[in-house]
Amino acid sequence: MQGWHSEGMSERIQLPDIAEEVQTPLVKELLEIIERLAQRVRQQDERIAQLKDEIAVLKPVLRYRRGREEASPV
Repeated sequence: MQGWHSEGMSERIQLPDIAEEVQTPLVKELLEIIERLAQRVRQQDERIAQLKDEIAVLKPVLRYRRGREEASPV
């Protein structure tokens, strides 16, 4: 994973190229952890976008219902 970045994140993460000879087991493990975390961020970004779309659809419905409830006498 060299020169990696995440498209889904608002801020790009640019990792430096790491020469194969200096990639110790620890370095490789840390790179794998970074990749897994970046994947989770991408998934969360997608879910947030879905929820925003749902809110955009539901907002007018909720405003309409709230308006009707306020207009009806108790």
